[in-house]
Amino acid sequence: MIEDVKKTEGLLSFFSHNSRKIIQFGTKIWEILKFDSSVVVMTAPDEEGARNVHCIDENGNKIWTVEEPEGVKGQANAFMNIWLTENKELWGGAWSGLAHQIDLETGKILSTKFTK
Repeated sequence: MIEDVKKTEGLLSFFSHNSRKIIQFGTKIWEILKFDSSVVVMTAPDEEGARNVHCIDENGNKIWTVEEPEGVKGQANAFMNIWLTENKELWGGAWSGLAHQIDLETGKILSTKFTK
């Protein structure tokens, strides 16, 4: 179980009762969402474009990278923020003005809505 998570530039550190994991990303980490046994990480879109949301398990393994949303490709579709709804749904807002619901288990886009 993940007890605490910290981010510093391109480093993600998380702690459990018996270990500490450090993962280096190739780009700056913008946001993190902590769960019991995983962490969702949104990195800066500079290098990853629309594939800048990742899920890491408590052992430091990447579970998934978000699939690229349909429509505009690359940086224009990059995620600029992520959040959880009251119903525990993961959503990400893209530069394009669209919000995408992301499957927490697979990183697939489940639905999309226009927000601008």
